[in-house]
Amino acid sequence: IDAGAELVELVDAPPDGEDSVDDLFDACEAALDAGTPSVAIAQLSGILAAGVRPTDVARLAAVAAPILGE
Repeated sequence: IDAGAELVELVDAPPDGEDSVDDLFDACEAALDAGTPSVAIAQLSGILAAGVRPTDVARLAAVAAPILGE
């Protein structure tokens, strides 16, 4: 539960970085289509650890929504 709460907090306020969510969108969509949400969570966690471009924060939330059940 704590890890899930931390993931939600990071999606809401991700650290600044240089990673783009372009590749993340495709990877998460493929993982969810394949029925492997754990892979999508790992992809999301990885980009959050690296940091996201400030201009991509809204797109990050959109990518994360199906993973987080929103």
